[in-house]
Amino acid sequence: MKKLIYISALTVLMFTVTSCMDNDPISTVDKNEFFKTPGDLKAALIGCYNGLQGSMFYEWQLTELRTDNSRIRTTGSTSSNTIALMQFDRAMIGSDHERVYKYWVASYATIGRCNEVLLEDHISIITDSIVRRQTKGQAQFLRAYNYFNLVRLFGPVFLIDTPLSAAEAKKQPRIPTGEIYAFIEDDLKLAIDSLPYAYSDAGDKGRVTRWAAKAMLAKVYLTQQRFTDAETILAELVEGAGVTRYRFNINDISYDKIFSEDNEMNPEILFAVRYKQGGLGLGNLFGNQFAPSSSGEWVINGDGDEYNYPTREVARAFTETYRNADGDIVELLDDAPNPFTDKRKDVTMKEYYTNPTISVPRVERQYCCKYISPVIQKYDGERDWPVLRWADVILMYAEVLNEINGPTQKVYNLINQTRTRAGYSIKVEEKMRDFEYIGQTITRNMVRLEIELERRREFAFENQRWFDLVRTNRAIEVMNRHYQTEPNEPNSTVPMYYEDINSGVPTLEPKYLILPIPQKERDANPNISQNPGY
Repeated sequence: MKKLIYISALTVLMFTVTSCMDNDPISTVDKNEFFKTPGDLKAALIGCYNGLQGSMFYEWQLTELRTDNSRIRTTGSTSSNTIALMQFDRAMIGSDHERVYKYWVASYATIGRCNEVLLEDHISIITDSIVRRQTKGQAQFLRAYNYFNLVRLFGPVFLIDTPLSAAEAKKQPRIPTGEIYAFIEDDLKLAIDSLPYAYSDAGDKGRVTRWAAKAMLAKVYLTQQRFTDAETILAELVEGAGVTRYRFNINDISYDKIFSEDNEMNPEILFAVRYKQGGLGLGNLFGNQFAPSSSGEWVINGDGDEYNYPTREVARAFTETYRNADGDIVELLDDAPNPFTDKRKDVTMKEYYTNPTISVPRVERQYCCKYISPVIQKYDGERDWPVLRWADVILMYAEVLNEINGPTQKVYNLINQTRTRAGYSIKVEEKMRDFEYIGQTITRNMVRLEIELERRREFAFENQRWFDLVRTNRAIEVMNRHYQTEPNEPNSTVPMYYEDINSGVPTLEPKYLILPIPQKERDANPNISQNPGY
């Protein structure tokens, strides 16, 4: 059981702002009566970390469910919950979507907490200069991380860097994405200068480190296609000398152990949203949310809600084909005669569960299992949600080197690190030679697609797929193919899943690459613009 950084709900309420546009006060406690001692600042900072749980609750719906990794299982229900999820799944999102608004609110709530910590009158309460510096760096990282998600999902957003009154908040304009990214970069650079590589107190496990801030800044650069800037940071992390290199071999930990609740914050994980079971209101809900419905206790105690249902397409992505010496396309085999399956698949998703009390114990039902861990009570799991992993650094480095120099053995070696851990015996350079059989020269784009596939397998259901597809300008092509080709359940009378709804097969239009500004925010401030098409 972890010693998690956490804070009581009562203390959080003393200084939380629910939305930059929300007029309703959460608490009558004056925040100026709260920030009196260094302990108060420590509690406030912990509140910033805990605030991440609020946005993570909705994030998979705004990201993973909008990709070819995830869908809802059935479409026949008319419940408000099913309709809300279906709208994400089928690119039918409107400005009145309640979950878009709640994600927005949760993100700005955490930003508000960070702003309170960073207020000079508050941060100066900490007399220890090292602790003050580290506290400031952590708050800056957490603020930057929230803005990074907001700008990628919504485009121009409000830039709030200090506590505001309700009247001031209602006058805020949307800020161009370039200025938002510049602000994010500044926060992360300051965090890098302020944060330690590690904390000496075991109770501080899970706090942001310099490694995490560097990796996040590299991802910010990569998202903007600033490949040279990203390469500088990633080269230091992967190949640097002395303390600039992160000394971890990706094969030192098996894929299943990355996510295990008895191995939390292992060296693979640079940053995660953390959870703690025990009836504290800080448990992971996703184990029960993602487990199959009507599975009783055979998957997780308390049954499942069957959200984040894996597509048939993501299941197939874990089994690879290649071209043999005769030029024939065959299924990749390991040493055994059975078809090879990526070791990551069984950690990520299941295609059935077993109920020994029924006549046919094997129940064919796909479900995401990456966040399922034992629970005593429903919606109270222990497993953390990784945000940044070392594998991400490795594959980002492969990507930027491919963009700068084209396909090289160095790029292949980086991709092979995650492939080897997954159990592949075929090196990526051997797989690339498939193209030579049909007379094609290996190009940057071929390697881009290989990295895209590898990222899909490595980070499935970690909320990375949507951002990857948008960043590489592949979302429209990939999703429209997915809508046309995703098969239905085996016993369905309609072969294609997205044809099984009266409204027809959806189309991902360019406007859906960013989400609408919530209408409730525009009601509070009619002068702010809406994203095109909404």
